[in-house]
Amino acid sequence: MDNENINNEVNTDLQEQGKGLNEAYNSNAEVKETAEGEKTFTQQQLNDIVEKRLAKERKRLMGMIADDEATKAELTKNRLQLEVTKKLTRDGHPIELADLMDYSDEEKCNASYKQITEVFNIAVRAEVDRIFKANGRTPHPSNPYSGGQGGALRSAFGLNRGD
Repeated sequence: MDNENINNEVNTDLQEQGKGLNEAYNSNAEVKETAEGEKTFTQQQLNDIVEKRLAKERKRLMGMIADDEATKAELTKNRLQLEVTKKLTRDGHPIELADLMDYSDEEKCNASYKQITEVFNIAVRAEVDRIFKANGRTPHPSNPYSGGQGGALRSAFGLNRGD
């Protein structure tokens, strides 16, 4: 149920409670003390009292709704952080990369994961190439498992696409 429906239900419930109070008092009564010290109110005074109570209740309920939304957002963030940590570990990346992700929603989280890990892989590859070159070795231009220039594994299983 979305917030608008909740607000409508709350307003309807509060208005019904207010009507019940209004009916309890005489609409033509004036403020005056009876013999027992009780007060009677005009319809306008009663309406003002009920309206103040309804406004106070609306404010309280809106605060509860806002708290609920904040709790849901925090739970979503925690769930996404756990998933990202598992994916980083599975993919062999440092879990510190999890601090760089966008956890505002699942789609943004997945997009940031892809972008950050791609940049990380490029940086790692560049550093590996630099170290190889500094030691007088030539790094392989491609992954031997990918089927590129060094696709020995693909070739061994007859998976080359050079038909």
